[in-house]
Formats: sequence, C-alpha cells, structure tokens
Amino acid sequence: STYGHINFYNLDTIPRTRVFYIWREFEYDSTERFNQENLQLGIFNSIIHMQNSGFMLAKSDSTLITKDTVSNRAQVDLYFSPGTLFKIDTLLIEKAGEGADLVDDQLLVEITDIKTGDTYSLENIRQSQYRLFRTGLFNSVVLSTSEDSISGDRIPIKLEGNIGLMHELS
Repeated sequence: STYGHINFYNLDTIPRTRVFYIWREFEYDSTERFNQENLQLGIFNSIIHMQNSGFMLAKSDSTLITKDTVSNRAQVDLYFSPGTLFKIDTLLIEKAGEGADLVDDQLLVEITDIKTGDTYSLENIRQSQYRLFRTGLFNSVVLSTSEDSISGDRIPIKLEGNIGLMHELS
C-alpha cells in the first residue's frame, strides 16, 4: 500500500501556525510505500513539538489505519490530546550543598532565562538545565515540573541543585 489521506483530530486548540509544523511531519509522497515506523516517528515528533509549544501534557490518543484495497492506499486517522496551553508560573529554587549560601537565587534565575508568563517549552527547560551544568557551580542540578503543582494554566518549574565549592571537583 501507498500513503493515502491523513486526517488529524483534536488539534483545534493549537494555533494554526503550530499545526502547520505537525502537518509537515506527515508529508509523504503518495507513491511511497506506507511505513508504520515513519508514521510513529511523525507522531513522536508531533508530541515533542506540542510539548515545546506549551502543551506539556500532549499525547497521542489513537491511530486508525484503514487499507483501501481498491486504490491500494492506507488512509490514516490520527487522534491527539494536546491538553492545556501552559505558561510558566514561577521558578522555585531549592539549593543544597556547601556552596549553596554563596550563590544568589537571582543569578540562577538569570542563567536559566525562565520567566513568569513564558510559554512552557520542554526544549527551553532542557537548555536551561544544560546552561546551569555548564556554570560548574553544581554537583547535580535538575529542572522539573509536577502535575500536582498545576494551577489552571500555570505550572511552576522547580530547580533542585547541589552546589559545591568552587575549588571542589564534581
């Protein structure tokens, strides 16, 4: 079978400009053989895109593939649950370690570049964690969220770090 029409469901809460990037994940040549692995990769990339666009709890609900035996095409129905568009509420900082008192919270806020009101982005949080590691201040550091902390469309980001002394090897 080759690729037939692909239908998308439940993307109406996502801005049209963002939906365009999801559609692009599924641009197949109509003469190309249907490949479920490519379809799964497109679904995975679509979920990542949604999570980087504020839809922290986005997921794929189901996929329905129907083979049209007359035209020898695979018709695909993709069902998504984007969930709520989340904004950053605040950055909660929990420091521990010998050097914790020597590092100002405001410095950590500036390094992360996470601001109240920003649209949630998994990639931005990963980049912020990477920037924190690169300072050399931390023996360990984790930026995380918790579904238990959600308040409406706001989500706090928690920074947990163990700060060593500057002359200490991690």
